Amino acid sequence: MNRQNPYLSAGRITKSTIVRYLFTILGGLSTAFFTIGLILCFTDPSLQDSWWVAVMMLIPSVWLLWKGVTSGRDLTLARRYQSIFLADEHGSVSQEELMKQTGSSGAVIAKDLARLFRKGYFQGCRLRHDPLSVTLTGTKKSGELYVPVICPHCGGTTRLRAGSRGKCDYCDSAISAQ
Repeated sequence: MNRQNPYLSAGRITKSTIVRYLFTILGGLSTAFFTIGLILCFTDPSLQDSWWVAVMMLIPSVWLLWKGVTSGRDLTLARRYQSIFLADEHGSVSQEELMKQTGSSGAVIAKDLARLFRKGYFQGCRLRHDPLSVTLTGTKKSGELYVPVICPHCGGTTRLRAGSRGKCDYCDSAISAQ
């Protein structure tokens, strides 16, 4: 975990970046190659009987290309959600906040976050269901540790980044996580 990307798993990001480029390049080149072969099968009378070979080779090529594209989409989404997590001051990001920030429906956000958490893109946070929210825990190493702060005025507990100041979630009094 590093200071720039405290909620993204560096290993997973590296692996996904390599997969993205490798699959997109290999899938794109082989798709183009076998598409040309398929076109030649229909234009050259001597190759007309072998069109099925080009189709059979085209299927895994398109699959590789598709996996490269979807891996890139997941990387973009993970980085977008991390930017939302970093802007949060209370250690928990609700479904409503995510919907407002992304412009997506709750169902789309739930599906995207479930997939990204399942694939291991995030660290230092937990996905909560019912109601949907992301609880940010951080670590001491990242400098993004969230701590519970008990309000001296009302006794309510609010989570703040360690070393920061904020307002009580219950009575709006100034509190500090020093």
